[in-house]
Amino acid sequence: MHTSPDGVHWSDPVVTTPVGDNTSLFYNPFRKKWCMSVRRKHAGLRARFYTERDDFLQGVPWDQEREEVLWQRIDNRSLSDPLRPDHRVALYDVNVTPYESLMLGLFAIFRGPENNICADEGVPKTIDLEIGYSRDGFHFSRPDRTPLLAASRQIGDWNRAYLHAVGGVCMVVGDEVWIYFTGFSGESPKLGKTDVGAPGRTRRVMYAGASTGLATIRRDGFVSMDAGVDGGVLTTRPVVFQGHRLFVNVDSPNGELTAEVLIDNQPVDGLGAASCVPVSQDSTCCEVTWRSGIDLSGVAGQPAQIRFHLKSGRLFSFWITDDVGGASAGYVGAGGPGYANSRDL
Repeated sequence: MHTSPDGVHWSDPVVTTPVGDNTSLFYNPFRKKWCMSVRRKHAGLRARFYTERDDFLQGVPWDQEREEVLWQRIDNRSLSDPLRPDHRVALYDVNVTPYESLMLGLFAIFRGPENNICADEGVPKTIDLEIGYSRDGFHFSRPDRTPLLAASRQIGDWNRAYLHAVGGVCMVVGDEVWIYFTGFSGESPKLGKTDVGAPGRTRRVMYAGASTGLATIRRDGFVSMDAGVDGGVLTTRPVVFQGHRLFVNVDSPNGELTAEVLIDNQPVDGLGAASCVPVSQDSTCCEVTWRSGIDLSGVAGQPAQIRFHLKSGRLFSFWITDDVGGASAGYVGAGGPGYANSRDL
């Protein structure tokens, strides 16, 4: 491990405790900790262990027995590949980044086949990337096991198999989230289709044909709450906030969104749904206002709920800020154009 003030001149190396391949590091700004996602075996399968420190180079190396804890492993909700139903699914890698008010993780799910089968058949390993989130950087929720990025499994495709996330996971570019990732075709640029290559793990180009790809989605577009023409209502849990402007990321050009603010389950005078100016547009950053001219400054610092009323649209996110342009002050993954650091300021 090295540090650099400019990306050109680097410190002397500090060697970590021995770790498995695909071990990665991430910074948790909410807890101000450097965290190691360590690849090791658990119960005979690939798994992730965890250790952390205050400083990037502090505590390197660490005491594996005393300082590492079992962190993430596969569970019974991870389905096998229909093409390899008998293969045991495993967790291959976990990369984490701060995004807005939480920690976002890409989980590499290994669906086979094992190395010896890949070598014999001349195929790459199949890995899909699934998404998860955490409020503390350690305990993750993964309610949807549909891959965010799935290997195509098609011969000749650049992303046929063996997908890998980058360490920074994603970046924010305008109204989009950009996700760079690696895919493998399993076809060597040096060997012909009938060549087997050298004996061993790389036989028959198991790790051949790597390319870098870019996936894009709407900013905050990981999930949404949707409503049809009959409409729907969403009430948040009580939240305590600073700021006086409410912004939403919403897609409702053919419908409308209104909001009201509640204290003790009662609408605040001037901040009711009836006086809210309807939002009928597709925007990743749109301010919600009320005809009363009242803003949220009167309820800042108190436990308040926001109740959204939506017709024919999708609500992706909301936030409260003092910034007239809607900057959230949240984290933006690995950064992006126009950001001086990793936050939306």
